[in-house]
Amino acid sequence: MDFINISRQNPWWKDSSEISDDDKIKDFQAAYIQWQPRIKNDISFNNDLIYTLRGPRQVGKTTLVKLLIKDLLSEVKDSKSIFYCTCDLIDNEKELFEVMNLYLNWSLAFNLDRKYIFLDEISSVKNWEKGIKYLVDTGLLKNTSVLLTGSHSIDIKHSIERLPGRRGEGTGTLDKILLPMKFSEFVETVDPAMKKLLKDNDLHQGEKTQDIVFGLFDRKIDPVLNQLQVYQDELDRLFEQYLITGGIPRPVNELFLKNSIDNSTYEIYIRSLIGDLARWQIQEISIKQILRSISNKLTTNISWQSIVKDTDIGSHNTISKYVGDLEDSFVLSTLYSIDISKKSASFKKEKKNILPGSFYFSFSTSMGNGIDRLFQFKSVISW
Repeated sequence: MDFINISRQNPWWKDSSEISDDDKIKDFQAAYIQWQPRIKNDISFNNDLIYTLRGPRQVGKTTLVKLLIKDLLSEVKDSKSIFYCTCDLIDNEKELFEVMNLYLNWSLAFNLDRKYIFLDEISSVKNWEKGIKYLVDTGLLKNTSVLLTGSHSIDIKHSIERLPGRRGEGTGTLDKILLPMKFSEFVETVDPAMKKLLKDNDLHQGEKTQDIVFGLFDRKIDPVLNQLQVYQDELDRLFEQYLITGGIPRPVNELFLKNSIDNSTYEIYIRSLIGDLARWQIQEISIKQILRSISNKLTTNISWQSIVKDTDIGSHNTISKYVGDLEDSFVLSTLYSIDISKKSASFKKEKKNILPGSFYFSFSTSMGNGIDRLFQFKSVISW
């Protein structure tokens, strides 16, 4: 079954062969560890909604889109209702409108009940939100579901704010963030036996695990914790693997196949981060200085002014902005002090920055300290 595809290699109309011939689907099916993100089940194409999908680089956003298309192809009556476009070669909102209008006009000849539009790397298009806004305002996206993805998470986050009231109304958030696997996702993906254990005890549900954790604060021990103690050694082994890989598909597969993570994989993430931030006129040297300062202070409370002293950036306001950009790029997180009396964050007090897992810690500290030879983890676990 075919779907309409505008690809990077061929930017104009092309009848694609079956989705199983798509490179991303082939790579997914050939992977040793095949991760189907849970967020896949949170996207519905039954209404006129405009979703955004953002997240860290190389986490699998395009693969997820292709998996969604694969599912749709088994459900829709006519594959011509599905339109996929990689936007790398589209320069601005005018060209974006022309490409989409071309498809929408072409599709009229087939009396399609509903259309499904996937725009990959939309953040490559200047002022893309203006093109989408015009299509919505002129009624051209009626009976159409849209999914926009982008690796420039900062762009997606800020640009989508310029489409108030034009994205439809869903039961959940329309802004989806694809993060690396949670530990429970990692366990159920790499270990089928543990997957059954999690499912039988509803531990694959966030609400259940949250209730168990909060119960511990009230000195209530859920019986399932006693059952899990039997699997302590196995869970410890899985947790070590999870920390090493960060739950990111490529490092996960490399670790399980080769018992190590290639230096080139770390380099891909460093180059991707630098490229994203350069788009926002943020100098590479500034980011390296900030990451070096933060990596040396991970166990202590810090102020933006303390980072200023470690860099040649003259303003704590600039530090705050750059740290925010790193947060938007999913490289680090900031934990603020809590004012107990007000039950809210105290933003003026010292805070802590954390890096999400050993994989991010490795490439961030390597980048910040200018280490040419990146860390290469070797698993000490017997397979």
